[in-house]
Amino acid sequence: MTYNDLSNRHEKDTPNRCWGYDEVRRWLRGEDVPVPGESAASESKPKFLPYSFGGVKHQTLESLVKAMLKDPAAGIREAGRGILTHHFSLFAPDLERICREAEANLQNNTDAAGSHQVFYRLMYRLAPKLKTIFCGGREFGSLAELLGYLKKLESEKGFSGYIRYIEEHREDLEFFAFAIPEEKSREALKLVLEDLDRAVFGEGELQFKNARAFD
Repeated sequence: MTYNDLSNRHEKDTPNRCWGYDEVRRWLRGEDVPVPGESAASESKPKFLPYSFGGVKHQTLESLVKAMLKDPAAGIREAGRGILTHHFSLFAPDLERICREAEANLQNNTDAAGSHQVFYRLMYRLAPKLKTIFCGGREFGSLAELLGYLKKLESEKGFSGYIRYIEEHREDLEFFAFAIPEEKSREALKLVLEDLDRAVFGEGELQFKNARAFD
């Protein structure tokens, strides 16, 4: 009742209106009554401050995360140097903590594949509602879309072209084979990665998925 913002204090619908007898009575009975000023306090800090990455000023967190997943090398540099940590410290302490943890892991990690995993985990923790899959800088709306792309790649460029894509983006696929919640989806990606255990002849000009393909 001592809340100092008296603007619109007589309007019943404003959450900043000072409590009267009715609100106090309902609160004492255990009802959920909007506390004056809470909505204003929650709006005092922006949900997201614009962030420039890749020559684009991103206005939403999801836009930034997607851009970084399309260019993981640059994203890893920004996260490892503490740029992300500093940015989120300005308005989102919970996200700052996540970035600081990843920053420390990246600075202590000399393995490129390990850094890749740390970075991907960071991105999907920052945007946990993000359902799309990123592989090789490409965005796929679902696992089925990614598997369809791989099948088309094998059909158009042969097994050698398909396996080259798997090799080049192995870290991406390994992350999702571990991180996707659905077991069937994880198993599907593990089967894709098993194709790396192929038969190679000569200097790689002949590659076979299995004995049937060799026959």
